[in-house]
Amino acid sequence: MVYGALPPHILMNTQEPNKAEKAERFALKLSIAGMLAMAVLGFGFAAVTESHAIFLDGVFSLIGLIISILTLMIAKLVVSDDTKKFQFGFAHFEPLWNSAKSMIIIAICVFAMADAISDLLQGGRVLKFGLASIYALVATVGCLLIAWSMNRYKGTTDSTLVDVDVKAWLVDTYISAAILLGFVVVYFIQDTRLNVYLPYVDSSLVVVLVLISLPIPIKILKENMREVLLRAPAPAVQDEIHSRLRAATKGHNIKDTKVRITKLGRYIQLNTYVIVDETFEVSSIKELDEIREKIDEELSEYHPKIVSDIIFTEDKKWSE
Repeated sequence: MVYGALPPHILMNTQEPNKAEKAERFALKLSIAGMLAMAVLGFGFAAVTESHAIFLDGVFSLIGLIISILTLMIAKLVVSDDTKKFQFGFAHFEPLWNSAKSMIIIAICVFAMADAISDLLQGGRVLKFGLASIYALVATVGCLLIAWSMNRYKGTTDSTLVDVDVKAWLVDTYISAAILLGFVVVYFIQDTRLNVYLPYVDSSLVVVLVLISLPIPIKILKENMREVLLRAPAPAVQDEIHSRLRAATKGHNIKDTKVRITKLGRYIQLNTYVIVDETFEVSSIKELDEIREKIDEELSEYHPKIVSDIIFTEDKKWSE
């Protein structure tokens, strides 16, 4: 098997999308529809209210729409067969794109916080009721509904693309909720002696909510950069794979197994070296393939999308 090519239990599903892939694509199309609706909503309310903040929100939604369309394209590409130009397949596109998306989310959060801090330093800004408060309510509810709807499909697919999109919608929800909460606070304190603090309510809430939200994209970036840099997966994953390899090769006069592991999105890729002793004998290549099949079955029970080269050697130096 070529390293990076899809094994038979995965290859059989590459022509027509399976259930998980259909769920993934539907969820990503839902994200596209949501971003389009938010962009239209933002630009529409911005035109009526002449609000710079709402216009900026519309611009962010438009950027999100483009990102969502590209995410759907990446989702289709990741499960496609390898080509002459990409002979190891496209699995690495998933963590690469997730890293790029998380950096964009971080940039938007930082921009929102910088804008809020700038307002605070200039004496804050007074929120006005009316259409702007309606926009904040609709945006908060809309973002939350999209996040909730996509999260329902996350359970039927192992797509990190959907997972990152859900978290991105949650960040949008938090920021919209901060603005909405600002309107609520303003409503209750406008006729009290605390009204001197009114100009600082909105910007302060945005700063707080951004600080709460930032760990989400930072964690996404950290997890996906681990995969982009081809670092080994978590120790628990490695231990499970080693355990299953020992179980699959037990009773075949095999001294040891050594495996190099990397995780790329939904795929786990292995270079597996089976180190045999001098008494190991086979009468045909078919017997080696039977051992490979047993290893493949054992690993597939743990993770359905494991791509592995299985190499037999008597000299341990070939596994170093």
